[in-house]
Amino acid sequence: MTFLPSLGPWAALALAAIAVAACVRLMLWWRRAPEAERTAPWRLTLLLAAQPLLAVLIYLTLWPPRVTGPEAGTLTIATRDTTRRVGPAGERLIVLPEAPVGLGGEAAPDLATALRRHPEVARLHVLGQGLEPRDRPAALGRAVSFTPAPAPKGVVDLYPPAPVAPGADFTAAGRIEGFGGGTVDLLDPAGQVADSQPLSASGAFTLTGAAREPGAALFAVRLRHAGHIVETADLPVWTAAPPAPKVLLLAGAPGPEIKALRRWAADSGIALQTAVSLGGGLELGDPRPPLNAATLGRLDLVVVDERSWAGLSAGERAALAAAVREGLGLLLRVTGPLPAGVRESWRGLGLALADGEVTLATPLAPSRPPAVSGPDEIRLPELTRRGVVVPMPDSAPLLRDATGAVMARWRPEGLGRLGVWSVTDSAGLVTSGFGQRYGNLWARMFAALARPAPAAIAVRFDPAPREGQRLSLCGLKGEAQVREPSGAWTRLLVDPATGAAACAGYWAAGPGWRLLRLTLPGAGSEQEQGFYVRPATEALGLADEDDRTATLALAAAPATRGMAGGPASGSSWPWFLAWLLAAAALWRFERVASGRPGTTSTS
Repeated sequence: MTFLPSLGPWAALALAAIAVAACVRLMLWWRRAPEAERTAPWRLTLLLAAQPLLAVLIYLTLWPPRVTGPEAGTLTIATRDTTRRVGPAGERLIVLPEAPVGLGGEAAPDLATALRRHPEVARLHVLGQGLEPRDRPAALGRAVSFTPAPAPKGVVDLYPPAPVAPGADFTAAGRIEGFGGGTVDLLDPAGQVADSQPLSASGAFTLTGAAREPGAALFAVRLRHAGHIVETADLPVWTAAPPAPKVLLLAGAPGPEIKALRRWAADSGIALQTAVSLGGGLELGDPRPPLNAATLGRLDLVVVDERSWAGLSAGERAALAAAVREGLGLLLRVTGPLPAGVRESWRGLGLALADGEVTLATPLAPSRPPAVSGPDEIRLPELTRRGVVVPMPDSAPLLRDATGAVMARWRPEGLGRLGVWSVTDSAGLVTSGFGQRYGNLWARMFAALARPAPAAIAVRFDPAPREGQRLSLCGLKGEAQVREPSGAWTRLLVDPATGAAACAGYWAAGPGWRLLRLTLPGAGSEQEQGFYVRPATEALGLADEDDRTATLALAAAPATRGMAGGPASGSSWPWFLAWLLAAAALWRFERVASGRPGTTSTS
């Protein structure tokens, strides 16, 4: 055991003083004794030599000399998939819990424990798939070399989508290693194929699915090769329902479009207020509110067609234009030819449109690739649109059909957005059994044009939480709690050392969905977001690739702790044994009669 290095010089002075004092005492005793009672000179010499020798051995036991070489400051670390010991024979082997059995060496529950046992270590030589998240902080700043095991096969990268809105499409990307072909499928929570594509030569894939109800949903990515299912990896999808926008729909006549839109809005939780003009001052639906600054300030989106726009007063049109500049969204819906006055008025808003006399066929692309689409999914009904949308330098396409033609276009105006929708019979999707596709079209337009909701707190999670590992959550505000699969709540404590990052640690004792809830101070508002913890034995290729990448990064980083390859503290045991033998020999020598005056033995 090595004591504090700062005490070494003081201990050396003390031991030297004790050894000198012992020698002086022996010399004085020898000189003061009568000549007939003096011990032999050779015996006195040995006793004098033993005093500094014992002092030196005690010092070396407490502060052993530093040694150099790989055997002095290097630990070989065996991780998952380590097949054999690789490295100089002098390196000490540390076997972590995930390493295979039968490697020999010294078992340790984690790397930090091994380093506490061997404080002289300056370098780490990692074998296998690499260090797990548990061990990486202990390796930071040390000189690390890495001899990786063969690369894992199967799904090695998988990027779940960010939280999506109900009814919206999402994209999941990833990478597969070790297979020269095959097919990648996206399975929905019911186990049905939602998307599929052949595996590319690079192994990268991109799959598209659709979110349904708000909350947690567990999709899956499946790899098929040579007619067999090779691997299935969970793909968690969190569907977050945004605050329902407040929408006012003004229509010049009833029709199937209005009926379908009202039904979809009700199913989606959108607060839709509808005022339909029947002519002669009669209206159907909700009473039309006054279009003034106070009313429009409480709305997020106004949808108006050319007939209802023609019935607005100049003051109402000016109030709408001013509200758009303050953040309101305005969608102009074209249902027929545009009167010259309406077209000129919309041009004043910044939307250059044609007269809309031309009616064009609008084929829609299938929502899923033909490889996984049934025949009904491929034969989407062909819609029609008015040829009013023309390119504008400060606008952007919002929706396109299968040919690339623009069905909807939008442009910014102050803090708000203006849009135009030229399809006249999108309700045909509902009557043909494609209500989900109909909802996707309108959901995209509402999301793009409506007044933005207050920004949610951006909480950052570890990319692939796994059972039995510590998870870091950052960007926490207010009081943070996690609901376990059992229903119990765990309060998170933000580490003050993380500063503005506001991170807290969470230990996932088991797999499954968790719910993070943030309760903001003051207003008492709450924000919730789910995250999924993988089982410890599921999709091990993802864990292996993460460990390999992180360990390679540690190996490439410069060493800032210790002296890689430099001197390290040696072992105390050889010096302690030498001191013990010397002390025992001196004890025995002092009881031997040889060299004493007279012939009587005291042994």
